[in-house]
Amino acid sequence: MKYLVVLLLLWPSLAAAQSTSPPVSPPGDGTAKADDKCIFTAMGYGAFPMEPDDGGHMAIRVPIGDKQRLMIVDTGGAFSMVSSAVARDLDLTPVASDQARQIDVQGHITSSFVTVPTITMGRARFRNARFVIAPDDDPLVLRGKADGLLGPDVLGNFDVDLDFQHSEVHLFDQNHCPGKIPYWAPMYASTPFVLDDNGHILVDMTLDGKPVTVGVDTGAPTSVMSLPAAQRLFGLGPESPGVEPAGSVGDSNDPSQKVYRHRFVSLVVGGLEVKNPMIALMPDNFMDVSHGRVHLPDVILGLKQIASLHLYIAYKEKALYFTAVGAEYPGAEEAREELQQAIAKSRATGKPVTLDSGLAVEAPKP
Repeated sequence: MKYLVVLLLLWPSLAAAQSTSPPVSPPGDGTAKADDKCIFTAMGYGAFPMEPDDGGHMAIRVPIGDKQRLMIVDTGGAFSMVSSAVARDLDLTPVASDQARQIDVQGHITSSFVTVPTITMGRARFRNARFVIAPDDDPLVLRGKADGLLGPDVLGNFDVDLDFQHSEVHLFDQNHCPGKIPYWAPMYASTPFVLDDNGHILVDMTLDGKPVTVGVDTGAPTSVMSLPAAQRLFGLGPESPGVEPAGSVGDSNDPSQKVYRHRFVSLVVGGLEVKNPMIALMPDNFMDVSHGRVHLPDVILGLKQIASLHLYIAYKEKALYFTAVGAEYPGAEEAREELQQAIAKSRATGKPVTLDSGLAVEAPKP
């Protein structure tokens, strides 16, 4: 899994530090217009087919340099990363940073980065973006054919729409009216979230009747709870009934790095229930390496559970909107088709198009 934190967060955000070139002018300030219509800048930055890597992650193809790179979409990262192979291919010189150190779930610390001249995501382009170098000897960070990962420092510049039913990632403009998002279904659930210092999404949920703080991590193949949280909240340990071995997170000969798993009864958020989630129980290496300054949230919600949702992450609004994949919502496919037609019409005319739902869609011309 890929939950990553920065021990000393002294780098400014990518949006503030890098020279960015938004392809279109901002559509507005996100407030209602005089006629009380909210403008939703649809498909302002692009749509990307989802592609699995070899490690159970969800990734998209993004041009970095002169090639398409397979990049894991990782809301649980800290800084975005590229492999050392990509850095060599781009002839980029790694620089060791004494300002920030990134820690992974094994407790490995990475501090080298490269400056990527350009990265293009649909209609958005970032220049001189800093990417951490993924360590070659850490298969939990990058494995298989993935070339890197896109963390909150990149993703947080957009609203991110994860449509697992149609295997697409959409990047939307963040300026819109709060609550005017779910174009794909007339009924949906939503919940607010907070962002921690590393840009991680933290949501209040209920697990087997107990309140828990949950990190939403699209870069983690499975859901995880730290062993200290399992003991504190549920009295669960390696010898508890229903807890079974599940490998290790580091050295398999080190007892402190052993991982277990336990099937819980119910995880509830925003009126939506995930039944019988299997959650891995693992050591909190963040807390050990940082001497107690950094620790895992109670639970990390991984891709296995996230992929059962159509999930819209409104980073600026700090809200999640979601429906269950496969649920039958009357007119859902028609609404999706209507949106696509409205995008095309708006792009051709240069004017907003109002959907039957009342949502006004504006798509900038290419």
